Amino acid sequence: MPGDGEPCALGSTGPWLCAGDLGCRDGICGALPTVDEPCAQGEPACAEGLGCAFGPEGSFCRAPAGAGTYCENDPPCGPGFFCDYTQNLCAADQPIGSLCRNGNECGAGVCLPDATFTFRCAAQPGLGGACYIDECAPGLACKSPYTQGACVPSVFCGTLGVLSGWFAWAA
Repeated sequence: MPGDGEPCALGSTGPWLCAGDLGCRDGICGALPTVDEPCAQGEPACAEGLGCAFGPEGSFCRAPAGAGTYCENDPPCGPGFFCDYTQNLCAADQPIGSLCRNGNECGAGVCLPDATFTFRCAAQPGLGGACYIDECAPGLACKSPYTQGACVPSVFCGTLGVLSGWFAWAA
């Protein structure tokens, strides 16, 4: 990975990869921005403990805030809070079983449809757990999304390439 002062590398989510605790700003790797500085591209966007707040003047690193603070996205809201888009204010995360509509209000959980197709906060599904689109735990993917999906191990193109090479060699 590129170091301090070097051009950012291209990754699966964009051209914003840097080594260690560096961030990509204007295509160059450097120290992660601190309070009130413009956010870096990609993740992490700000120094540890800060969130990237979107606003009309641009995106800036901010200290996490509590309930009732203006927000346009989740990172500026502190741990245990989400950005309630109906009012653009930080609000407390909703507990498991609560109604949800945007998917960000469930804290560490996810927003999934129940048996009556009412969306409610639920624990993040693990291997074999029911899913709707992409709510599965890391390393898992939702098979047959939208219709009684289940979380299954993710398959990576690199794995398929190795297997197809093995099959070609074995034939």
